[in-house]
Amino acid sequence: MHKFGFTLAEVLITLGVIGVVAAMTLPSLTKKYQDKLLLTQVKKSYSELENAVKLYAAQNSCSDITCISDTSGTSEELLQRLYKSFKGATYCSKTKQKGICKYTLVKGYTPTNDGYGHAIYSDSFRAPFFVSASGAAYMVLQYNECPRQVQSHITDDKGNYVLDDNGQPMIKYVTNNVCAVIYVDANGVDKSPNQYGADVFQVNILASSEKLSPHVYLSNLLATEKFTYTPHSVGDEIK
Repeated sequence: MHKFGFTLAEVLITLGVIGVVAAMTLPSLTKKYQDKLLLTQVKKSYSELENAVKLYAAQNSCSDITCISDTSGTSEELLQRLYKSFKGATYCSKTKQKGICKYTLVKGYTPTNDGYGHAIYSDSFRAPFFVSASGAAYMVLQYNECPRQVQSHITDDKGNYVLDDNGQPMIKYVTNNVCAVIYVDANGVDKSPNQYGADVFQVNILASSEKLSPHVYLSNLLATEKFTYTPHSVGDEIK
């Protein structure tokens, strides 16, 4: 009776094919897993934010949840009100800036040109802020006038600054009805990518509104469950 088996060469070829297939599919599978995990964290952080402002409204006999914002108050006062509505949260003061409380620069949704063809940081996560028990970080900005006139840079469809004849970024003035902004880093400032549209989002408290207003990046993600930001590194050349 003859016994048939694989030769060493056949085994090596098979292993090589398996290795090539794995190398081609593993990055895609890893990316899908990371996106799924991050999406779960984003949903959880937004849900706990909604619950926190609802709790504040209930405890203070408010007519709607946006009453947590007060244009006659400060950003730190708003932060304290929000922080006290989160059970088990860690407060990050200006003198406590390391670990989960460290100062962190944040990249924009898409690369923003610095005027010299390089991507720059868009914003920063800086104390005071707090970190919830789930690991999400929350920072706020309270405006003392709402609505108000604000200036912003004019950008093209790629997010690059439009320059005037002197090479300076052009600006425009618009009416803004955002009374306060809550910034959320869904997986904490100590974890990457620290980029708007990925793990960092903003939620607005609007004038004459009864509920929170997630910024368009967050709103689209919650509706489609698909990330659409452009991964990039600061200093990359923008072509």
